[in-house]
Amino acid sequence: MGKGLKEIAGLLIEESGGVPGIRGRNPIRLTRPGDGASLLLHEIEQNEVAAFSGAAFETGAPDFSRPFLTHIVGLLHYEGRAFLVEPLPPAVPLIRLWVEVLQNSPSQSLAVARAMTGQLCQILRELKSAGRVHGAVFVENIVLTTNRTYGLLQARFRTNSGWLWLRPPATPRAGIGGESPSFSKVEYIESPGEVLLEMASIAARSGLLKPIELLALQALAFQL
Repeated sequence: MGKGLKEIAGLLIEESGGVPGIRGRNPIRLTRPGDGASLLLHEIEQNEVAAFSGAAFETGAPDFSRPFLTHIVGLLHYEGRAFLVEPLPPAVPLIRLWVEVLQNSPSQSLAVARAMTGQLCQILRELKSAGRVHGAVFVENIVLTTNRTYGLLQARFRTNSGWLWLRPPATPRAGIGGESPSFSKVEYIESPGEVLLEMASIAARSGLLKPIELLALQALAFQL
């Protein structure tokens, strides 16, 4: 896999087998020499390719300098295999960031939560005003870029056969999960408040926050 993919158009090289903590369908991360632009490839089965006939792909990468939603820009065929292409900036999964905050700077937990939810709400408002579907919002699908901008990773893609899940929830919800069929008619969306409650649950299990800090985090969730 690695040797072949390094030669695509002579422009892309394989950096790693995915991004630590960021899920996908057998993801492969590619980085373009020169400007460091990064792509994540999601491999799909050959019997799934027909479902993408006439699919509405986005054009170009999102603006990663502001709160963003990643998206799929096309279908790449290479040596008998097929991949969905998702531009992705250098980023850290929110789950990993949150654990580090709890362990090293618990007093900053509320500030981190406020910054994340503020940018997440901005993403959802802009998508709603544009009449766009943002997909399933789960705590494991939120990332923080190296320029301190939060982003939401696209969880599923609409095809002729229904939703193709790229990142189903780690914990099964509403009939979907890691063991669910690839294509699903189910749509599941959490609010920013529910994401915060998930973060509060992680904090409570860790035992690293003071009771007053945990209470403040839960109170913030119910304000959204």
